[in-house]
Amino acid sequence: MESYYEVIKVLGGTTVVLAALIGFIGKVWLSKIVENHKSSLQQQLLDMQANVDATNKKLDAELQSATYISRVQLEHEYKIYQEIWSLLVELKSATLRLRPLMDYVDPNQSQEERIRERLKVFAEKFNAVFKALEHNRPFYPHDIYEVLDHVCEKCRHESIDSEYIERNNSEYYKEARNNHQEIVDLINSACEAIRTRLGDVRVK
Repeated sequence: MESYYEVIKVLGGTTVVLAALIGFIGKVWLSKIVENHKSSLQQQLLDMQANVDATNKKLDAELQSATYISRVQLEHEYKIYQEIWSLLVELKSATLRLRPLMDYVDPNQSQEERIRERLKVFAEKFNAVFKALEHNRPFYPHDIYEVLDHVCEKCRHESIDSEYIERNNSEYYKEARNNHQEIVDLINSACEAIRTRLGDVRVK
């Protein structure tokens, strides 16, 4: 025990030894904190790099999928969509009026006469859309043509179904509701297809 106190005395006393010991422990603790913080920063940098890499891959994929066309071609295609869409809106209205769920009925007009009159309007609108689709077919993508052609086909089916008035009202108008909803959904799909096309093209 005496030798222990002698050593402490030689080293400068209890206070000096404790101060040195506390200083040593403090350095070890600080070193560990710095190391842990360094590790955390490295992980954050790795996470940021992973996010940057993922963003770059996404942008590269979008650029690869983009279609480059001339400004003249884009403007011409855009005009085609404007023309067809305007005619399609009129066709939709004429189709849904063939057998509307709520309707004004002229007592002096039979149901057959009413259907015939509305079919005449429908035929005009249908032919206008069909003509625009076919005349411009080489100048816009085939997948857009198929979507729009599907709309026309469903409208044509509704015009045929509307002529069969021998069925009872419940069956007749249940079919009308289903057809109307399908036509609206198809037209919405056509709208999204055109928007996607215009969003994908780039001017070269």
